[in-house]
Amino acid sequence: MIQHGDFRNLNRNQFQASTEFLDKSLMILAAPGSGKTLTLTLRVAYLLNLNVSPTNILVLTFTKKAAMEMKRRLSLNLPRHVRADDLTVGTFHHFALYILRANAGRAKIPYDFQIVSGNKQKKVLESALNDFLKRYTEDDLYQEDVKPLSEEQMAVMQEEINDQPTEIRRSSLNLRPGSFSYINGVLCRAKVDRNVLKKLNRPFQHLFFIYNSKLREMKSIDLGDILYLTTNMLRSNQQVLENYQRKYKYILVDEFQDTNSMQLELIELIGKFANVTVCGDDDQAIYGWRGATSQVFEEFKNLYPESEKIILNENYRSTQHIVNISQGLISNNKRREVKHVFTNNTLGNKCQIFIAQSIREEAKEVVNILLRIKDAYELEYKNIAVLYRLHRIFNDLQPEFEKAGIPVRQRIPKEKNIMINAEIRGLVSYLKFILDTNCDDILLDIINWPKRGIGSNSIDKLKEMSCVKEIPMFEACKIISLTGKGKLKTGFNEFCITIAHFQELLERYPPSALIELMCERLGINKQVIEPLQKLARSHTERGAQGLSVFLESIGGTNELIANVVTLTSIHQAKGQEWDLVFLIRLNESILPANTHSEQLEEERRLAYVACTRSKRFLVLSCAQQSNNGEQLIPSRFLDELTVESSAPVKSKKSALPSPKGTRVKIN
Repeated sequence: MIQHGDFRNLNRNQFQASTEFLDKSLMILAAPGSGKTLTLTLRVAYLLNLNVSPTNILVLTFTKKAAMEMKRRLSLNLPRHVRADDLTVGTFHHFALYILRANAGRAKIPYDFQIVSGNKQKKVLESALNDFLKRYTEDDLYQEDVKPLSEEQMAVMQEEINDQPTEIRRSSLNLRPGSFSYINGVLCRAKVDRNVLKKLNRPFQHLFFIYNSKLREMKSIDLGDILYLTTNMLRSNQQVLENYQRKYKYILVDEFQDTNSMQLELIELIGKFANVTVCGDDDQAIYGWRGATSQVFEEFKNLYPESEKIILNENYRSTQHIVNISQGLISNNKRREVKHVFTNNTLGNKCQIFIAQSIREEAKEVVNILLRIKDAYELEYKNIAVLYRLHRIFNDLQPEFEKAGIPVRQRIPKEKNIMINAEIRGLVSYLKFILDTNCDDILLDIINWPKRGIGSNSIDKLKEMSCVKEIPMFEACKIISLTGKGKLKTGFNEFCITIAHFQELLERYPPSALIELMCERLGINKQVIEPLQKLARSHTERGAQGLSVFLESIGGTNELIANVVTLTSIHQAKGQEWDLVFLIRLNESILPANTHSEQLEEERRLAYVACTRSKRFLVLSCAQQSNNGEQLIPSRFLDELTVESSAPVKSKKSALPSPKGTRVKIN
């Protein structure tokens, strides 16, 4: 049963969104920090408490991290007879990939297809271009009305399916500098946005055909194909579509504002007869480059005209000053749902704003203010973030942070965000897996760690068997370990024996002793996992219950995060929060990068997302001069912050000096 306390702490709108309109579709507009994840979690738990079968519920998220957090919260709120893994919870790409693997033949691709990305994908495109240039010229491939995906944007797509990105490489073809990246970016964008696909001229259409033909010859698809092929297959196979429509009677979508046309098409197809609940914020729609639009809520109303709307407008995260600053900024957007966001938190400190003479001076002042606020309010580095529009801005900050001895973590899409060392992360994954061997995502993380000779071909066979037999991957792993041959059998057999051994140890030892024995088996240096052991020693209960309590206490990995300042782009910061946030390089042509009407509104939403990441302190800055002496213009967004007046942050202990540079007066 659901604990009543879980609902007593909800405000009226959250309670309504969790428990009402179960017989119709629902649109939840959730302001930043308004508890949308909790609300969605309790809505799922409430459905299960009414004896809705978990197999009839589909929860779609935008990132794998969000899916894992949803599962973690659900495990704390579900009826006793239901497990979180009985639900279908995952990203759009993972869900589409699940459908595609089970119906590959109907999608006219091999069952053992592979996904190419990074340099492998670019090599296929090079081969296609070689054939293309025998008939056309490079100039035939330029279209002014189509904006390509950038390397960073394609790397974000790779993150969604946990694919390993590779370094940027230039084409070996004799093309003008930048041409290959442009052509690749246009083709990738065409696969995530059908509107762009329709705009491609005849030569591009021809290249598109050659490129896809070469992928199929290799029994491969690329990242953009996952949704593209899945939606096409469902539209052309009515019986398959009806099977999924009958299965999923309740569909819940998180971060709905980030869905593009193909993702919306997938919802429309699977959820034709379902109760569909979407939750998001049009003010945080920042993925226009991949076909997402803030108008997706209007499209939802058209698809489900009988749907209800609930607004979650109480911000539990930020101080009143930060809420007011943020609302003053976003209110300049015309095409948006007005939410009247408020908070009952303290008034807090006023926002600091400064204009530095140069980029270097801006970096120096960021460091100075960071250290002052940190010392005055006894903040930890891990509760501080510096956000920017472009990843290259990190290079301007790094020397000053190194000089001041401030530890930093740069978060970029080309890396898996390693918050802890690989050994700790791997051990935590093993601990989670021996508690629940039905979690396929964790199995894929650890099945070849440490190395067991299980390569990509072996994993593809494992995935294929899991899909065809409709069983968890670990069950498929056991079958292969018994029936396979040679190296294929050896690697899977070793993994199954290791997991069985750990499960046996689980019943006999508390977490600390279990971890020590696991280190010996896996060949891990015990010194590098000391932060994990330090937390485990306070948990003495044995068995699954003791391990569950331990993992819950560390929130998976949250308490093991290194004490460092996070330097990251605004896109990467979405969904996170810090006590102190810097939003820097607020200059025209940077933020905003584009001043055309719709693009300008998205740029403003980017700035809004950045400001709303802060809980207590917000510092904004810009520079007047670039490194090469070019004059820089302060962003128009600084003029739009009209709600508050800027002032130095003050501590009860001591007054903090004003930042150097020109002060910005806000009326």
